[in-house]
Amino acid sequence: MGNRLRATGFVELADFNRDIPEARLDTIRKSVNSRFPGCADLEAAETWTGFRPMTPDGPAIIGRGPRDNLFLNTGHGTFGWTLSAGSADLIAQVIDGEAPSVCLDAFRPGRFSE
Repeated sequence: MGNRLRATGFVELADFNRDIPEARLDTIRKSVNSRFPGCADLEAAETWTGFRPMTPDGPAIIGRGPRDNLFLNTGHGTFGWTLSAGSADLIAQVIDGEAPSVCLDAFRPGRFSE
């Protein structure tokens, strides 16, 4: 397997549509080419898109779910990679029966059904 380059780009609020607008792909190609000229055949590059679950009110969902053995840590949106380690530490504290080091009231899973 040869060298690989992964370039990421944008957030699209597009419901469940996985299409990537060509203008977005052009911007990514131009950015990569300007920083790393000739590094890859950008016209032959594979494109991919995924969903970033987010909540309607902004804060992630972190805490005990509606079942005894269900714990939720989701809905970080565009900050998933950024916040994942801290959120994982918090949910581990909850699972271990410890008081979380941060107040989780704003992140409580049941806030949408109240």
